[in-house]
Amino acid sequence: MFSTTLSAGLVSVLLMSSAVVAGQQAKPMQQSGQEPASTSSLAPAPAETDGKSAAPRGPGDPSLRMMIGQMILVGFSGTSVDAPSVVAVRREIADGSIGGVMYLSDNVSDRAHVADMNAAFLAANQKLPPFISVDEEGGAIARLTAENGFHEVPAAVDVARKFTPRGAYELYSGLATELREWGFNLNFGPVADLNVNPANPIIGRLGRSFSNNPEIVAQYGAAFVRAHRDAGVVTTLKHFPGHGSSTTDSHKGLADVSDTWSSLELVPFRKLINAGYADSVMVGHIYDKGLQKGEAVGPASLSSAIVSDLLRKKLRFQGLVFSDDLQMDAVEKRYSLAGAVVRAVEAGDDILIFSNHKNPDADLPAKVIDILMAEARRNKLVATNIVKSFAKISALKAGLAERGASKVDMLSTKSIDPNGANQVMPADVEMVRRDVALKVIGLPG
Repeated sequence: MFSTTLSAGLVSVLLMSSAVVAGQQAKPMQQSGQEPASTSSLAPAPAETDGKSAAPRGPGDPSLRMMIGQMILVGFSGTSVDAPSVVAVRREIADGSIGGVMYLSDNVSDRAHVADMNAAFLAANQKLPPFISVDEEGGAIARLTAENGFHEVPAAVDVARKFTPRGAYELYSGLATELREWGFNLNFGPVADLNVNPANPIIGRLGRSFSNNPEIVAQYGAAFVRAHRDAGVVTTLKHFPGHGSSTTDSHKGLADVSDTWSSLELVPFRKLINAGYADSVMVGHIYDKGLQKGEAVGPASLSSAIVSDLLRKKLRFQGLVFSDDLQMDAVEKRYSLAGAVVRAVEAGDDILIFSNHKNPDADLPAKVIDILMAEARRNKLVATNIVKSFAKISALKAGLAERGASKVDMLSTKSIDPNGANQVMPADVEMVRRDVALKVIGLPG
């Protein structure tokens, strides 16, 4: 990560520049985790109301607004390049208002239309290419299907039953290669959850977990990651710290696993992280009062105890952290938009996902940016975390821009070792992150 001095310097520059842009002095710091007092903080500062002077001009513009935009990944409407929502998203990618898009089944008609949209998304910002993401686990969780011309793969539970790890690698290589051919560079998988509760409505019943054995989950998870990595597609371990024991669906409300979760559920995540098979991690909307001791009841995705303490410090994971969809009921029923995004950034999430599907809002990215712009002026933790997140995002995207593939192969790719020591990020990767961030921000190294 950045040194303390570097982070503090960048934060100071950002806080000062954002106050100047807004034509006002920086506000006093807000207490960590405090919800904005009123919805007035959602409105842009007076000097930004025209949306032009404060808008980022490109990757070289040292803009806090652009940094925040890179942390936003949204769903969209439409199935063709000329659909109004697709046109709007392309514009947001170009001006830095968002850092990526997420496909749902409604966006997919056939390969030609998807490939055309993805080519247009990538062309919109070649220096900071957008993450073009999809949930393509196999089985029931597949946005691209045979009906659309995509070659489907079995659910994780069936892959582990029918294939060796080598066979799984070959199977997932076909999946990843096809994703790449369609224009995707990020797949939200594999599921690293243990199948603790076969009756679990969102994991067990859908066959999304490889096994109830952590060794098997780690082996097949590694095959999934390696296959995608070799094809140039970034992957995401999910749903940290483990959704497999839940009895409820976090799409419909907060899944409390306080009485069912065990530390065994951390094992696949730990093994994959230690062995270098973790490009990114998605944190789930689950709650465990033991793991989140001292915090108010709320999802792990918005928890500093889970993201900063458990994942970052104890498991030493230094890569990108995604929230799960912040428009799932587990979040929306408990928090305002401002409350959710501020908590997510305070917790340490790098990229905030919004499916923007149930009630599509074309202004959602702008609202999120305005919320975090205002919060960063008074909350040093938020400002600091924005800088850190942008550094990680821009470093990974430098690989996408240079090679049309991810730079995740810089990470260690040791075999899964049950007794392996925690692997920290190699120094050269940290240097890449620092240099790329400074270059994009426009500050000297």
